[in-house]
Amino acid sequence: MSQAPGLQGGPTDKERKYDRQLRLWAASGQAALESSNILLVNSGSGTVGVETLKNLILPGIGQFTIADDAVVEDADLGVNFFLDESSRGKPRAQCTTEYLLELNPEVTGEWYPKSPGTLDPQALFSNPIPYTIILYALPLPAEVIQTIEDYGRLHRIPLVAIRSVGFYGYFRVTLPGVFPVVDTHPDETSTADLRLLTPWPELSQFAQDLTKDIGSLDNHLHGHLPLVAILLHYLEIWKQGHDGALPTAYSDKIAFRELVSRGMRMDNAEGGEENFEEAIGAVMKHVTAQSLPSSLREIFEYDNSKKVHSPLFPIWPLLTFPETRSSFWIIAEAVSQFYQQHGQLPVTGGLPDMKAQSSVYIQLQNIYKSKARQDANEVLKIAQGLASDVAIDPSEVEQFCKNARFIKLINSAQSAPKMEDIVANELIQDEIAAIAGPEMQSSLISLYLALSLAPNTFAPTAEEMQRAIYAKAPALQGHERTAQVTEEVARAAGGEMHNISAVLGGMVAQEVIKVVTQQYIPVDNTCIFDGIESRCQPPTDIHCTVEIMDLPLTCNNLKCRAELNDRALVTTCSASCVAAPDLANRGHRSHIFCLDCTNRFCLSGQDRQKNGVPCPACDTQLSSPDDAVISNLKPSEAYKTSILSGLSPSIIMECAGRALSFWAYQTTQNIYYQQYLYKTLTEKYSALNGRLEQTVNEANAQIETLQRRISNLTTENDNSRKKNEELSKAYKEKNRQLLQTQELHDKLRHTVEMGHIQRAATDAIDSRFQQQQQQQQSSRHFAPQQPVPYGNANPRPESSAEFRGYGAAVDQDRASEGGIRGGLVDTGPSSWRRDGPVNGTTKAIRGVLDGERGLGMGHAPNSAERRRHGELGGAGKRIGGLSSGIKVSQAMGAAGLQHAAEGFMGIRNL
Repeated sequence: MSQAPGLQGGPTDKERKYDRQLRLWAASGQAALESSNILLVNSGSGTVGVETLKNLILPGIGQFTIADDAVVEDADLGVNFFLDESSRGKPRAQCTTEYLLELNPEVTGEWYPKSPGTLDPQALFSNPIPYTIILYALPLPAEVIQTIEDYGRLHRIPLVAIRSVGFYGYFRVTLPGVFPVVDTHPDETSTADLRLLTPWPELSQFAQDLTKDIGSLDNHLHGHLPLVAILLHYLEIWKQGHDGALPTAYSDKIAFRELVSRGMRMDNAEGGEENFEEAIGAVMKHVTAQSLPSSLREIFEYDNSKKVHSPLFPIWPLLTFPETRSSFWIIAEAVSQFYQQHGQLPVTGGLPDMKAQSSVYIQLQNIYKSKARQDANEVLKIAQGLASDVAIDPSEVEQFCKNARFIKLINSAQSAPKMEDIVANELIQDEIAAIAGPEMQSSLISLYLALSLAPNTFAPTAEEMQRAIYAKAPALQGHERTAQVTEEVARAAGGEMHNISAVLGGMVAQEVIKVVTQQYIPVDNTCIFDGIESRCQPPTDIHCTVEIMDLPLTCNNLKCRAELNDRALVTTCSASCVAAPDLANRGHRSHIFCLDCTNRFCLSGQDRQKNGVPCPACDTQLSSPDDAVISNLKPSEAYKTSILSGLSPSIIMECAGRALSFWAYQTTQNIYYQQYLYKTLTEKYSALNGRLEQTVNEANAQIETLQRRISNLTTENDNSRKKNEELSKAYKEKNRQLLQTQELHDKLRHTVEMGHIQRAATDAIDSRFQQQQQQQQSSRHFAPQQPVPYGNANPRPESSAEFRGYGAAVDQDRASEGGIRGGLVDTGPSSWRRDGPVNGTTKAIRGVLDGERGLGMGHAPNSAERRRHGELGGAGKRIGGLSSGIKVSQAMGAAGLQHAAEGFMGIRNL
């Protein structure tokens, strides 16, 4: 929209469009609203969520997203005004988004899921633009609710749950951690801080200039003196008559009010002066000492370690580290230091309406505004000194100082009361409402329980809801209201009524705007809506008054402090010591004691009058019989009716006033006692905290030492492990080399041993052959020659063997059977001879162990080739034999091996 100003510098188009809401939350709130991003997870009928968005789009949020996996059906057309006949069968999120965007062209919208199917919450949270707040309409599946809550808790995003069924509904606001609201928009009449008891020089001088000749002023000027000047003038007169004391007590204020009223002129046409009447009415409100509000004290004393940063709200609490602290907590700390230095808060600068001349009023207004700016600048300097690295906006400091007394800190992290306690207080509320009549309404807790205990069920039955309620709150069993509510919710069958959802959506949108703009005080936790009775109720407000009114009294004996139950003794100490019987002041300093202390101190009537026992609390003599009486703290109904019956209204009011004064005094004394306990406990806590810090520091030092030792041991362990690995590798390498060496040694030893065996076998065979040859030669002269057997093999009878020159017919069939080496016989004309170490002239032939295939036992005068293959004479047969490894060739067979072995063993035996 165009931002061009109107004619003659008038408001822009945007200012004219949002004129009314700008008056509510100003330009800063509108800017926060326009930068917001809202997510709606819709379900059920989908009406209340869309109505909530409608009331957010009209004031101008930045953008929104609707997540709804439902498809428009006929049932939707009757309860949702943002759907029509053309929407049937289409995604409900798409249709509602398109119609909502027509309300405000400056707002952008998106919808999910784009394709039909189940809604995936994780896909929604992948949006690059963070959500400012998340709305989700119940009922939803439990896993979806858990995902939303986990995401909001993780990213510190506010959540709003909404449920609308029939005529009933509720919504619950869940804020992340602490949520401070600076601009709470209090009533303007309550924000004025005139500082009449502690005026600064400019204000005092202004009042003196106006009232220095107050008696000689004409009626017009006298009747237009501002109430500030009037009260300051008579305060000076009061101090002169009371040794500089100020009227702080109630009785003093009554007397001071009489003093001011005597200064009013009555001899004028009006019969009085309006400005003096305003001054008299302002005595009780503005002539008071400054005190620190409890809400601001909570902020000052809030634990800094719990201040957590939220990226969405720049002034939300942050961590206390300098780089992440927020301006809110820095300014709060600065205001706290300002209060400690000056004993009062910065001046707000506000001035209420009063009767005065315009020029005088403007002058007085400028004085207050100037003082407010001066105090704000001092706070700004303190804040800048606290965190020089954080940019502090002076406007934020001014806003904080202006609203310091009314800042609200909502802490959702505080432990919530148990449901049993809430229900018990709600039942008490119902009993009080039954007695009070229609002026006091009953509780809506049953409605909330009926809707909230089934967040995942679309249409639970009345019996299911009642079982869930009775399990959660047994005290509601038999409660008529609970039965009626469950039946009504069951009758609605999970359906929504558009008018009820529209009202509830407007309420939710209002709370969302409060959270987004951080203005006004949002609902803390839950708000219940009853469309039948047209009322809503936050359950947290129900039992507060009852708890405060039922505050128990305690015995005023500091050594006792017992809680008083049924009966106690009450004194009238202040009335006994007052010289003048001023009814306005009597009775407010009464004390109360338990019956045990009454008997211990002899405070009963006869003992006290006889012994003259004073009050144990203030030592006031209790001389009158009525100065100490036994009071019934739990009177009967008849006693309540008769105690004040017959008395005049003035006496009744006086009695009530004194009773309230007694309660005020007791409350004050209890506060003083609690403050003393707080101070004592604080000192003990400080001492313990110091000891704890010392212990922690020592423990940290020891931990650091141990960590260093662990680090050193870890380094040494790593080095040792590396050395061990290196030694292991070296050992494996040496072992491998040793195995190789051992294997080589075995081979060499085997080779050497085989060489010895070969030589021994050769020598043995040569020796055997020589012996046989000698025997054969010697036997030729004495007997016929017989074949020489070799082993167990004998030549055939029909064959003749020739050995060393004896010719014989060789049996070739037995050449390979291990008998006489037939292949060794030479039938040729040349003589057969054996080469070997027979004499010095013979030449050795390779033997049976030199690796040749021939046996090497005979010699054929043929070629070398023929000798190598063992071929003899004309037979031409290959002769198998022993190899160098003393193996028998395949040509010899098993029998040849046996003959060779036996021959060899025989040779060794020789």
